[in-house]
Amino acid sequence: MGTLVEAMAREGEAKGNRLSARDNYSRATQYFRLSHFFLPGDDPRKLPTLRRMATCFKEAGKHFTPPLESIEIPYEGKRLPGYFLPALDVEGPAPALIYLNGADSLSEEVYFTAGRAAQEFGYNFLMFNAPGVGLTLYELGLPTRIDSEKFVSPVVDYLETRAEVARDRIGLIGESFAGYLVPRAAAKEGRIRAAAVWSPIYEWNLEPLWNVAPPSFKDHLLRLFGARDPDDLFAKVRQYSLNGVAEQITCPIYLLQGSEDWIIHRPIEAALRIARECKGPATVRIIERDEGVAGVCHCQKDNLHVAHLVTFNWFVDHLGAPPKKPLR
Repeated sequence: MGTLVEAMAREGEAKGNRLSARDNYSRATQYFRLSHFFLPGDDPRKLPTLRRMATCFKEAGKHFTPPLESIEIPYEGKRLPGYFLPALDVEGPAPALIYLNGADSLSEEVYFTAGRAAQEFGYNFLMFNAPGVGLTLYELGLPTRIDSEKFVSPVVDYLETRAEVARDRIGLIGESFAGYLVPRAAAKEGRIRAAAVWSPIYEWNLEPLWNVAPPSFKDHLLRLFGARDPDDLFAKVRQYSLNGVAEQITCPIYLLQGSEDWIIHRPIEAALRIARECKGPATVRIIERDEGVAGVCHCQKDNLHVAHLVTFNWFVDHLGAPPKKPLR
């Protein structure tokens, strides 16, 4: 299906039909993303499928308004691929958000999860393949690491070079596994002025997810943490805790949690514990079913509009309202 839709994109492109080209390349991106997910890391189709996914996203990006900008973040002698989305309809430097992925998401899909929404809201937005993400893991061979500030700080360095970015208004946002990575980086990187988390993690209990994961995802988790075997994996995962770290968070933090999230260990307790321990102002938002708008599942995937609404409303209070151009 990815091949078929990619061909449709090229047909539209050949006729100058930019709308069809953009939308079909975007759809192809998602089909190749799903195809790669169910391939174990040693399958010879894995890396080519990931590369093809990224290529289709970049082809779609040629037809975005404004066009997608591919970037590279210098990191310990290597360069991490990513994308910069400028804020839309703003005057002067605007706040910027750095997005950190979950355990299995890719920077290319983050455009659809949060990137375009942030851009239209008036925020600059940067998404990148951090250690453990996409081609950084499967092409560069870099697993994730417990000290997430080590790969967030270079991104802040990069954003500080961009004229579009208000250097004193850089925020951090992320989902799922980034429920640990975001608070950790916010605690250690003092230039982060506000942080928001969709499904916060205090201590990651991998067992609920491991017990239902397909073999390809179990293989991915081993590679994600650079583990030799399941025992080594569980030992490494147990080290990912905010105990002694949450208390170092001094910037405002927003902790958004759906009440029916079964992936995060004791999800409501995790959000409340982080809020109690951090030194800066913390806001906990629990979304419950009786509110009637959904958003109760893991990372609000049952209604991302709810996550966008409450998160960007909160960022206005802590990173400032974007300097929007007047309506004509």
